[in-house]
Amino acid sequence: MIQYLGKMTRIAGVFLLCLTLITNLCFAQEKHTISGYIKEASTGEDLIGANIYIQELFKGTSTNQYGFYSITVPEGNYTLRVSYLGFSDYSQKITLNKNFRVNIPLQNAAIVTEEIVIESEKPEENVKSGTMGTIGMEVQQIKALPALLGEVDVLKTIQLLPGVQTAGEGNSGF
Repeated sequence: MIQYLGKMTRIAGVFLLCLTLITNLCFAQEKHTISGYIKEASTGEDLIGANIYIQELFKGTSTNQYGFYSITVPEGNYTLRVSYLGFSDYSQKITLNKNFRVNIPLQNAAIVTEEIVIESEKPEENVKSGTMGTIGMEVQQIKALPALLGEVDVLKTIQLLPGVQTAGEGNSGF
């Protein structure tokens, strides 16, 4: 019985050793780094904050203040994509089996259009003309007022208009 338990212990130990080695081989994928600079193609100026990502892994980064980027991923076949506002997007298929350095010049993609002019006329008629503060009065409006001794009093009619102040009856206004 003791011999049987000893054999089982050795078999279980060998089994665990094999299982550990297989697990390490499966999860021990070699990682590599993709790095480089993103620059403007026409001037060679560094592009700060350009977005770089690996499409298949949904993993990405952005450039630093010198236009440099670096991203570490497991080896394999990937699509490297670069985008930056105002520039054309860049895409490149890469086979990653060693450290890879790629400098990418981005082309300017600014949209050039003609100028847009919006014109309007400022309503300055009330400032330019001498008719400021005038009120028009229709003849029918004057005839509709009560008449004193058969005739309509025009001065009394004017005093009834809005904005006209009177000093009272018979006063000269001083």
